[in-house]
Amino acid sequence: MSQDITADALNMIRNAKKAGKERIQVKKISNLLIEVLKIMKQEGAIKKYKIDVKKRSIEITIGELSECKAIKPRFTVDKNQIEKYRRRYLPARNLGTMIISTNKGLMTHEEAYSEGTGGCLIAYFYWWKEQINQVGLKEDFHYTFLEELKMHKELFITIDIPEGVELKIEGDIVETKGVAGENKREFDATNLILEKKDNQIIIGNKKATKKEKKRMNTLAAHIKNMIKGVQEKFEYQLKICFSHFPMTVELKENEALVKNFLGEKIPRKVSIPNGVDVKANKEIITVSSVNKELAGQVAANFETATKVPMKDRRIFQDGIYITDKAGRKM
Repeated sequence: MSQDITADALNMIRNAKKAGKERIQVKKISNLLIEVLKIMKQEGAIKKYKIDVKKRSIEITIGELSECKAIKPRFTVDKNQIEKYRRRYLPARNLGTMIISTNKGLMTHEEAYSEGTGGCLIAYFYWWKEQINQVGLKEDFHYTFLEELKMHKELFITIDIPEGVELKIEGDIVETKGVAGENKREFDATNLILEKKDNQIIIGNKKATKKEKKRMNTLAAHIKNMIKGVQEKFEYQLKICFSHFPMTVELKENEALVKNFLGEKIPRKVSIPNGVDVKANKEIITVSSVNKELAGQVAANFETATKVPMKDRRIFQDGIYITDKAGRKM
């Protein structure tokens, strides 16, 4: 039990409801708790409550309730911030009530907004069944993710294929060819339409939710990078920095050796996968590939290979650092 009587009481109410109990007895009461219970009774979250003055306790009969909880910390809000916190604590616009302590006493967030006043957030509560019926939703409403509130609509993304680029789609495999080379990748296009029509790529779903929309945008971004990569290779640049020991990078077939880093006798190794070109010109290392993910991974391998733990890189600057990410200066 904490020192917050209201928070403890609301936790007891919630736990009792989950356990299937209709009545509970709270052995500590306060004026704030009584005011909160009045609003909950007014909204139907509890049926009734009875105060025992001698025992300083209160008996509560639980009504239609799914969740109730005190808000910690008690944020101070004005009229314009009520909607922000309503989105944080309540599952939907017409579902639930927030209790706000104002200079006119405790009131619901809707009353505070209509009167144009703010205050401190005290608690929130909501109940699925009745309020779901009010907004016209089904009773088998998903408790956590609000599936029925998701918009199911037809969404499609089209990508134009530029001249000089050949693109093939076989199932979930996309293959691109261009002047800079070729790239092939397999995607997870489950429940998505992925096809080529004329000189366009079409990605979509006839009953898309937010989940499908996110996957469509991700898929489109990867395919755009594949098209761009076969036109002109993605190029990352790194700089060799040292103030203590002169450091050199020697390139071999599938790996690079970082020699004399911090005076180490054994060189540090960086793996270079197929399809990635690495060039070292004095202090500048250039990594290029038609595959943006591969080029970025090799550049990151160089940086992490010379990372020194427990050292502030703003002061201890020995290492290899990315300075250019595919045209974006760092």
